[in-house]
Amino acid sequence: MHRFVGGALALMALSMANIATASAQATKDQIIGTWKLVGASATDGTGTTVNTRFGDKPDGYLSITADGRAIAVLVNAATPKYGAMTNDVAGNIMKAMTAWAAKYDVDSAAPTADGTKISFKIDAGADPNLNGTTQGFMFKMDGGKLVLKSIVPAGAVTGPLTLTFDKAK
Repeated sequence: MHRFVGGALALMALSMANIATASAQATKDQIIGTWKLVGASATDGTGTTVNTRFGDKPDGYLSITADGRAIAVLVNAATPKYGAMTNDVAGNIMKAMTAWAAKYDVDSAAPTADGTKISFKIDAGADPNLNGTTQGFMFKMDGGKLVLKSIVPAGAVTGPLTLTFDKAK
């Protein structure tokens, strides 16, 4: 009898692990592709909405491949054209965009109300301070849109950044 109960429990545990893996794979499969940035919002540490570097006209793309790579080029489309390149102009351009290439990993744990964790390990970026870092987000699908919400470390003075993407056509 104990052998039967032990076997049944082992089978149930194996089934639950397979369901969690299948769920994570189904979620990962949903985000594969190229996504167009259509919204960006952020809050400060108190929850007050603040401007993002992408302004009122966020634009750009996030491409996520099945082999674990991602590339992002995200910009503020309202950034004005400029004449001569100066240090000030270059600084303003850098403040209005982000670009990086990364390996990514989708957490195999079951999704929470905030979504599923995805981590981007950046290996090349326009901002050299990002190179070698891991940037964590929670993601979920919302009516065909991909929503990424940054994971903010405890004690941070900023709140999360939320990026919303439509599937690119």
